[in-house]
Amino acid sequence: MGYTNDTLDEPETDEDVTDQNYLGGTPKLFDMPEFLQPQTKPMGYRDRGLMPRLDPEAWDSPAIFIANLPGLKDLVWNVWAHPNQMPSCILAAVHALGCRLHMHTFSIRNLRQDPENHDEPHPDDLALATSPSLHSIVAHRSNFASPTATDDYPHKAIFQMMAGAAPRLAHVWMRSVDTLDARGLQETTTLTRSSLVEFFPVTEVADQGARGSLKGLVMREMALNYTSIDPWIHHTDFANLVRRASSKKPKRASTQRPGNSCGRRRPETGGTTGRAFLFPTSRHKTSGWIPHQ
Repeated sequence: MGYTNDTLDEPETDEDVTDQNYLGGTPKLFDMPEFLQPQTKPMGYRDRGLMPRLDPEAWDSPAIFIANLPGLKDLVWNVWAHPNQMPSCILAAVHALGCRLHMHTFSIRNLRQDPENHDEPHPDDLALATSPSLHSIVAHRSNFASPTATDDYPHKAIFQMMAGAAPRLAHVWMRSVDTLDARGLQETTTLTRSSLVEFFPVTEVADQGARGSLKGLVMREMALNYTSIDPWIHHTDFANLVRRASSKKPKRASTQRPGNSCGRRRPETGGTTGRAFLFPTSRHKTSGWIPHQ
């Protein structure tokens, strides 16, 4: 149920880079085997309600099963186990094994509340966000505030996780979900992100001035421009980003000229539609769009 490092050998040519970015026509978003890739199907906010509420004891048997898999290398979590995104017994089993954790349903409880809510972070959320096993996350970000549903503004917490709170975090995908309704649009101007509290307590877990070193950063389903990318530039070293995916497979990766946008131009905003990026590495000189630093 795991894999060895030899499955992650770097490709030898630019054509190999392009081919390995796609799995049967589906973008390969993270630099890892197919069975670890997040789903690319657009996700509506209502999809989160499909998982019934379970008693904590219901997770004991799966936790025991996981704990008895000594060869497990990676665990993909794609379950909305509301109210706990990952039961503590499951996380404890993952830590005991030392395997890599891939959270495809990552969220932070106290950032899913009204911005005026200043509750302390839930212990389970804090344990997950600082987990030494956490390797990749898919975080779901709301485009609009809504009084009828909780809204995710996870950037602050993820920046701190990248700075060292989650020491093995290597891949981040920021997804947009549809939370817009009539009342939500009406209330959008009254709910401000600036009033959000810091997720982590004031500790030495994450150095506020430190920069992360993500290997993959994906931003799909959202407009991209300098304003939206600039905060990420200050919190992770873009020179380390090596993974690319776009909605259309190019003929050859080398046909993209340096400095050109990977997305379609939007004259009204000067930005680009949502894409993930290909950043050149020292070994492969394939070019992609890199924002000004």
